[in-house]
Amino acid sequence: MKRISAFSVPAALCAIMLQSTGCTDNTTTKTITGGGYSYKQITIEEKNKYAEIKVQYPQFDGYADLNRTVDKTVVVPYKAFKSTVKQDWKEMDSIRRESGFAAATPPFSYDVGSGPVILNDRYISMLFTTYAMEGGAHGDTTLSSITYDREQNKIVSIIEAAGYTVEELSAYCSGYFMKNLDSGKGSKESEDECAKWIAEGTAPEKKNYEKFTYDGKTLTVYFEPYIVAPYVYGIQKVPIPAK
Repeated sequence: MKRISAFSVPAALCAIMLQSTGCTDNTTTKTITGGGYSYKQITIEEKNKYAEIKVQYPQFDGYADLNRTVDKTVVVPYKAFKSTVKQDWKEMDSIRRESGFAAATPPFSYDVGSGPVILNDRYISMLFTTYAMEGGAHGDTTLSSITYDREQNKIVSIIEAAGYTVEELSAYCSGYFMKNLDSGKGSKESEDECAKWIAEGTAPEKKNYEKFTYDGKTLTVYFEPYIVAPYVYGIQKVPIPAK
């Protein structure tokens, strides 16, 4: 079996981040295999009065640059959240008390999931979904992705990976959503609003097509909540055959 194993995660990293909250974390490493390859999945879980946290991300042996990009994408934002969560929670708790809330202020939530993670002879491609809840009606869901071309030894953009122009991507995704997304059914007004969401979210701009995975056969483009439809419709995705 071909093997892509992990770099170890420095223990000091977790120790430094824990000093501000006093919580005890649980960091585990699991080997994930599939398609003749394997990699290490790092999972960090923490729970205290200020926050409930779960962060997952992969690490790959022999790909130092890729691992650094994964750390920048996942670990750096996690550390930023950890550095302020105690003070942010206390401020929220104070506001709730001043507003007359009797119930205890719940802990904030921070969850990062890694999936799908695609590994084959040509590509290492992955999507990260981050959910952060810091009060309010609902949390915020954000996406980020990384696609690494093993032949070119570099991280590639959606255009470099799949060969589509942003105009082609826009036309395909717009047509897909107009046919398959049902958020506008019910009235002419809601249908017009749905069409507006789709037109803006799939406009031929590079920023609309930065979240994707690619395995050489299928390109999958992802859209965060509020991009092509209201929050309740969640994350949307469009599968596109490779050229």
